[in-house]
Order: sequence, then structure tokens, then C-alpha cells
Amino acid sequence: ESGSGKSTIAKMFLKLEDITSGSMMFDGEDVATWPKRRLLEFRRRVQPVFQDPYGTLDPMRSIGTSIAEPLVTH
Repeated sequence: ESGSGKSTIAKMFLKLEDITSGSMMFDGEDVATWPKRRLLEFRRRVQPVFQDPYGTLDPMRSIGTSIAEPLVTH
């Protein structure tokens, strides 16, 4: 269903958007309280692919930099 908030929920799980109220639970843990290390571990396993390429790729960065970033991170 278009406009139902699926992408927003995915972004909140990955801490790409702030959780402003309530809580987001994953495996019995509150995502908002995860330390950086736990978040990085989660991001290695869960990687959304958003439909809007302009929202996914930064036009100010080269393709090489965008492709290299996950390789350097992981």
C-alpha cells in the first residue's frame, strides 16, 4: 500500500530517522537504546533498498565512493 509508512519504519529501524514517540522493538530489544556497535551489526544484516534512486544515492558523491563505503565499513 503506497504511503502507509513502510519506508519510514525501515529508516527508523536503521536510525536513519528519529523515533519521536513510542518504541521500536526487534528481538525483544528497543532499537532506540542500541549502542553504535549493535546498530552496525544490525545494519550488516538488514539493508533496505528504497525505490527512489534520488533518495538513495547522494548526487554530490561519486559512484565509486558510494560503492566503496560499505566495503570499507564492513
